[in-house]
Amino acid sequence: MNFLMALIYVCNLTALAVSAELQCPTGTDIRETEERKKCEHYLAEIKHFSDKLNKLSPQKRAGRDGYILLQRMFNKYGLLHAKNSREAQAIALELNALVKQNPEYPNIQDFRLSDEIAQSEAWRQGYIEKAKNHIPSDSRSYGFLGEGQNLVVIYQARLEFFRLPPDISFSAGERNRLVLKKTLGSGTTEEIRLASLSPIQKLAFKRRFEILPRVRGGPLQYFLLCTYAYPELGASYSPSTPEEEDLVGQASEYIPPYVNKAGLDDFCGIMTSTGKIQFSFPVVQSDPGTLLWPIGFRDRHAAVALGDKTSFDGEDGTETQPGNFREVLIWDFPDKLRRIKIEPKAAHGVQFLDDFHREKL
Repeated sequence: MNFLMALIYVCNLTALAVSAELQCPTGTDIRETEERKKCEHYLAEIKHFSDKLNKLSPQKRAGRDGYILLQRMFNKYGLLHAKNSREAQAIALELNALVKQNPEYPNIQDFRLSDEIAQSEAWRQGYIEKAKNHIPSDSRSYGFLGEGQNLVVIYQARLEFFRLPPDISFSAGERNRLVLKKTLGSGTTEEIRLASLSPIQKLAFKRRFEILPRVRGGPLQYFLLCTYAYPELGASYSPSTPEEEDLVGQASEYIPPYVNKAGLDDFCGIMTSTGKIQFSFPVVQSDPGTLLWPIGFRDRHAAVALGDKTSFDGEDGTETQPGNFREVLIWDFPDKLRRIKIEPKAAHGVQFLDDFHREKL
C-alpha cells in the first residue's frame, strides 16, 4: 500500500464507528466501571483527534500537524492495548510514510499543533501586555496593630488608619488574623468585615517598608517604619489577588518594578496608631551607600543601623540587604536621638539586636 492509498484508507476509517474489537467493558463492578470510563475517555480523544485530522488541508495532513495527530491517536490505541487493531495499523502505516519523508519528526520536542502554538503565543502576548501595564492593587493586608479604638491595617506599601466606634473592637484571631466584632443591643457580638469600615487616613509609600515590632496584634501606640531604599526589596511586589498571582506566574519578567509614584519617597521613623509622625531619623537614604536597617523596637525605644548594601548567600540564592554597619541610631521617647559609632564595621545586626533587647544600647 503506497502513501496515497494509506491516506485514503485512514480517512475512510476515521469517519466510521469504532470496530467491535475496540468496544469498552460492559461489566458493573467497580474495576470494570473504572476500566470502562478510561476506555470511553480514550475513544473520545481518538474521535476528537480524528475529526481534527480530517479537517486539515492536504499539505498539513502530510506535514507536521498530520504526524502529531496521528501519533496522538496511535498512543491512545496503545493505552487501549489495541495497537494491532486494523485502525491502529492503518495509522502506523501513514506514520511510517510521513517519517520516511521527514526523518526529523520522531525527534519533535514540542508536540503542539500549529494552531495550538499560534493560540498559545497570542495568549502569551496578551499576558505580556497586561504585565507591562500592570498597576498593583496592594489589596491584601499583611498585619495590623493599634491601641484602644485606633487601628492600623498594614499592606505592602501603604497603611490605613481607622478610628473605631465604641461598639466595635479588634483582636488577633487564628494565625494573627484581624477579627473585628460589633457589640449588639442584646449584648451579643457579631463579626464584621473591614470593608464595612472607612479609614480616617491612608498613607502610601513609594516603596515597600519594614515595620517593627514584627509580632503584631496586641496594644501598640507607637511603631517603627522604615522604607526600603534599594530596589531588590523596595521595588518587589507580592500578588494580592488570584489574577495578579496568575499574571506573575505567566509573565513576571515583564512586570515593571513596583513604585507607587503617589507615595512618600523615603521615611524611617516612629509613627503613632493615629497616623501621626512622632519622630524621623535624620538620615536621607540612598542606594547603595546610605541605608537604614531596623534593628529592634522595645517599649518606647527603637534602633536602626546605618550601613551600605551587601550581598550574601541565602536560602533562595544571592540575597541583598544593608550590611557593613558603621553606626546605630536609637530613638528614646519622645524625641531623643542617640548615635553609637561602630568600630570596626559590623557585617550584620545580630549583635546589635541582642544588645538592644538586653537594654545594653
